[in-house]
Amino acid sequence: MDADGADDIAIDALVARLYAAFRTRDGAAAPVDTLRGVFLPEAVIVKAVGPAPEVFDVTRFIETRRAILGDGGLRDFDEWELDARSERRGHVVHRWSLYRKVGVRDGVAFDVRGVKSLQCVDTPAGWRIASLVWDDARDGLALPERWDAA
Repeated sequence: MDADGADDIAIDALVARLYAAFRTRDGAAAPVDTLRGVFLPEAVIVKAVGPAPEVFDVTRFIETRRAILGDGGLRDFDEWELDARSERRGHVVHRWSLYRKVGVRDGVAFDVRGVKSLQCVDTPAGWRIASLVWDDARDGLALPERWDAA
């Protein structure tokens, strides 16, 4: 990353807060409301898993995640960053984030990796995510070759 050390640390912390917002291990409620401090209020969030993208504003994203993570069908969920590639130009950072998510959905355990694309901007309140797009690896969609071993 071309950012100075303080920005590197701030962006890493921002991304860690993003992933931590969905954690429900050991019966804990996911702290999804912390996402309001992670995203710009006008951020665009896109789930690109499946045949058609699902597009969310911040409020709808938080509410749908709260429902998914709190309805009892998804338990012991955790998601974290395995590796990242970031590039900074001025007040903008583009980060490719390789992630892993595990949990139990309707009694069936899963372990999935995927890729998120985050566009982060430096604001007077600190770094925030302006847009987020993600897709999961699956049959017919492999992760980038450079991340096969991660």
